[in-house]
Amino acid sequence: MPDFEELQNRLPTAFQSFTELRRDGAVYVDKTAFVQTLAGNRKPRILTRPRRFGKSTLLSTLEELFLHGVEPYDGHNSYFKGLAIEKTWKDHGNYPVLHLDFHGLNSSCVTAEQFRNKLIRRIADFCEEHSLTVRKDPIDLEEQLDSMLARLPPASLVLLIDEYDSPLLYHAQDEKELRVCTLLMRELFSTVKRRSDKFRCVFFTGITRFQDLDLGTAGNSFTDISMDSDYAACCGYTRGELKHCFTDHLRYAAAVRLGIKDDEVTEENVESLLDEMALWYNGYSFDGKDTSQVFST
Repeated sequence: MPDFEELQNRLPTAFQSFTELRRDGAVYVDKTAFVQTLAGNRKPRILTRPRRFGKSTLLSTLEELFLHGVEPYDGHNSYFKGLAIEKTWKDHGNYPVLHLDFHGLNSSCVTAEQFRNKLIRRIADFCEEHSLTVRKDPIDLEEQLDSMLARLPPASLVLLIDEYDSPLLYHAQDEKELRVCTLLMRELFSTVKRRSDKFRCVFFTGITRFQDLDLGTAGNSFTDISMDSDYAACCGYTRGELKHCFTDHLRYAAAVRLGIKDDEVTEENVESLLDEMALWYNGYSFDGKDTSQVFST
């Protein structure tokens, strides 16, 4: 069995992108079957989960897939080598991917207007990186997005937004600031709806129920998959995934917990450890039927 330091180094303890996990040899629980289903559908989708469920890793997996596909590139093997999607995904990638982390963008902002300005600058940087000429100082977000999308071919842009509701939650107790944030979100959602032909994939994550947001008709084109049984285990770890992917970690922990040698650990010891872990981290079910439970990460 690997020693403690090796086991610790393989744990995905802090946020790491999909490519970082794969490059560094950390444990990656294969969620690419879900990723393929998400990536294969052009209809805009939203997934809400509590924090610490791997939403950011899921988004970064989609980003890598659309940027490079599943073939080797830049002198190294594909990061999807050996995963479920490797032999089933046929698209070669090379899409422009606009990946926005609203929590990160909002983290240093005091007002909604500061967030708006940072968001517009981030999109302007993206346009510059992809040689898309847009107005340097747009009147509003909708105008900037329209200008960008007009310069892109149909079904080309991948839009990924992590914690799209972060600014709304931050200003939830300030009616004036919340109104500014809500209008900004309406501009974003209405543009995606109106210019849907330009997008190859649209996927947002957050922690707030989509139905609770005051977006008017702007969000009608989005499908909320948060309680869809097909995606119940797309984030978090099932008990089976823990046993399969963290076998050595579980055996080591069980040995330490019981004060025995590694080779003395039985299957019953591991199951008992998982039962105890379940008291702290398990019991989440996102299929509406309580049939597919996952541990938080």
